[in-house]
Amino acid sequence: DKAIELKIPEGVEKIEHFSSCEKLQTIYFPSTLKSLDSLTFYSIDVVGFGTVTESSKVPQLTTIYISKETKIEKNCFAKCSTLSDVYFNGNIADWAISKASDISGSTTITIHCNDGDLII
Repeated sequence: DKAIELKIPEGVEKIEHFSSCEKLQTIYFPSTLKSLDSLTFYSIDVVGFGTVTESSKVPQLTTIYISKETKIEKNCFAKCSTLSDVYFNGNIADWAISKASDISGSTTITIHCNDGDLII
């Protein structure tokens, strides 16, 4: 089975919910994206629509690419236990101001900024 890479097109401004994405490994968010709602990826049902359980995680999501203009609401990636790399189109100070407490996972996540990396 091949992992899926998703490139969301420019013009999309908001994402509220993802579903049925068990092979999703990498997401490229557009620079036009203004926000990712709280729990956007938290309740992904990897087998389709239905009851969310502990196994309803995105088991392969490891990498996201995101603009400094995008607001990440708390717990957006809370069920994404394999998320390890965030490529952030901004500097460390931009991340610290707007994103630092809004992304977390059960593993170590490296935030790759234009002027260096952060490990959270």
